[in-house]
Amino acid sequence: MQAVARALANQGKVSNHQRRCWPRQSVSAGPLMLASMASIVAWMVSPGICQSAAHSPQRPLTLQQIAGREISNGNLRQAAWLLNTCQKSQQAADPEVYSQLITAFATRRLMREAVSWMNAAMAMDLELDAAAFAAVDLHQSKKDVGPREELDEEGRKRWWRTVSRMREGGLLEGTVGRDALLYLQTACQSRLKVQATMFEDAIRGFRDDPDSAAECLQCASKLRLEQEASTFQSVIMNCCMHGLLDKASALVDTMAESGWQPAPDIYRALCHGQALRHNETGVEFWLSKLEDTEMELAPFRLMSYHRAAKGQAASSEAWLERAHEAALHPDVACYNEVLAAFSRPNKGCATEWALPAKRADGAWRCFQQMRHKAVEPDAGSHRSVLRGFARSGLTRRSVELMQQMLDANVAVDETCYNSLLCGLARAREAALASTWLQRMVVDKLEADEVAFNAVVSSHLDIGDWKKAAQWLKRMVIRNLTPVRTHYNEVIDYCVQEGELDKAYSWLTLMKATPPSLPDLVSYHHLVSGAAALGKEKQAADWFGEMRCARLTPDPVMFTDVIHGFARSTAYEAATAWLRRMAKETVHPTVACYNALISACARQRDLQRAEHWFEELPIQRLQPDEISYKALIRGCCLLDETQKATRWLQKLQSSRCRPDMPFYMGMINARDARGRSSPPE
Repeated sequence: MQAVARALANQGKVSNHQRRCWPRQSVSAGPLMLASMASIVAWMVSPGICQSAAHSPQRPLTLQQIAGREISNGNLRQAAWLLNTCQKSQQAADPEVYSQLITAFATRRLMREAVSWMNAAMAMDLELDAAAFAAVDLHQSKKDVGPREELDEEGRKRWWRTVSRMREGGLLEGTVGRDALLYLQTACQSRLKVQATMFEDAIRGFRDDPDSAAECLQCASKLRLEQEASTFQSVIMNCCMHGLLDKASALVDTMAESGWQPAPDIYRALCHGQALRHNETGVEFWLSKLEDTEMELAPFRLMSYHRAAKGQAASSEAWLERAHEAALHPDVACYNEVLAAFSRPNKGCATEWALPAKRADGAWRCFQQMRHKAVEPDAGSHRSVLRGFARSGLTRRSVELMQQMLDANVAVDETCYNSLLCGLARAREAALASTWLQRMVVDKLEADEVAFNAVVSSHLDIGDWKKAAQWLKRMVIRNLTPVRTHYNEVIDYCVQEGELDKAYSWLTLMKATPPSLPDLVSYHHLVSGAAALGKEKQAADWFGEMRCARLTPDPVMFTDVIHGFARSTAYEAATAWLRRMAKETVHPTVACYNALISACARQRDLQRAEHWFEELPIQRLQPDEISYKALIRGCCLLDETQKATRWLQKLQSSRCRPDMPFYMGMINARDARGRSSPPE
């Protein structure tokens, strides 16, 4: 002890008076470890330990060093067992390891263990660190021990087991587990003397578990243990914050039965919680508990917002009116939230433009109420109403409101123009959309892709691809990226007009505006358009360019190309593309063969037409009505009545059923040969 006192005095760790006042408890037994001897021995003789001991030039680890490692890893029980083993085997004790263990137990608020190991170290005259003495809290140690003197011997064992569970559940760390509440209930059932302060301590520990705190408070009330009004208020407010409104309502009744008058804050919290649940009945009930001077705007704002989100304009307007009657004075922010809820599409809607007209009318009614109550609308208010008109398809009203905003010098930004232009594009008001986009550019506002793409889409929808092409060029000049589908539609229009060079120039422009790069659809339009004009070389060149871009053709593309060559009387080219289709490992379709059969029939080459017809079963394809019709038409053109009759019989015996247009086609084919009757 003299060595300990001398070392501590020299290092300034603890005074002699502190050492003399330190409580002397039993030092013979520290806390025992629950793990078995086998697990420790297995760990010590593990391959890693044995190998390091065999091959390392250093000395093997001692039990004290192993205990220090376990403390660093957080295995305090295992370290305690190792130190107990050292004491029993009378090995030299390491003061540093004891200091680490005491500090670790104290950090975890396990003060009984910390005090026990502190006394054991002092009995062995070890020089402990000052941090170990500073970490141990004697007051916390007494709280950990508990009132053992109130129980008999058997009850004392149960008490310590329960205290251990409470400690492991976090009682001493301020977060009480369910075991603490179970202990209090068990103590009450065993008719043990329980004080109200015990429940207060438990309730304070349940700050992160309001459900358990409410149960504990109800239990204390049933035992007629008087609780403070502040305790009720804190638990009720915590329940409201976590959404436990039923628990909070029950505690309000219990509080009233205990003779305490709930504060207005409690009623306001419950009212706010019911408003968050959209429970109009609950909001009405708790509002009735408050005086007009005690109300707040939040419940009225929430209820109006939720009714607006459901499109209930009358109910939303009524809640705002009640807020004005209660002299709560809803401000611009409150009205803007309600207006935004009206202009937002229903939850689960696939598109933001599927807004019912009644919701836009509700936003307009709220806007008018706002003006009537002398609340000056701001730019956000106008923006929400404008968005509602545009999304519901009320384009004329949206244009009128936009003009009013400009006349009143309301701050009109890009969002307002985008909403207006998208609404006009959806209504196919291409000319009007172009006018407003031009005005946006004149006003020196930064028009983005949304505005330009809306105008381009409106022109493409009405088939005015030239105007759409002009706006696409303006987008590229402004370093904006058009939508890929718009490029493809312009290319398709150029192909249909027979302007392949212009179509290819648009594809070249696509390459310069990533990420809207050419895709399979872009090349499909070009290659099929070249095939329809019989330009085999251009079709092959563009197809090769497509393959260089690592785009894989599909059966639809080959079908359109073969059909185009067949209709342009380029029979050999169509046959070559059918072979290329097989070379690209794309399985041919019935439409490909039908195009070849029709081409041969028009050229009155019945032998080749029958050849391609017979290829269908070989390719595991089923001939359809078009296949038979093309072949029979070829027979009629060559006046092969018997063959036409035979093919017609095969058609009737197959799954295909010819209709009236089929027979009318055969009659027209016979008329082309100067005949007046179809084959029998």
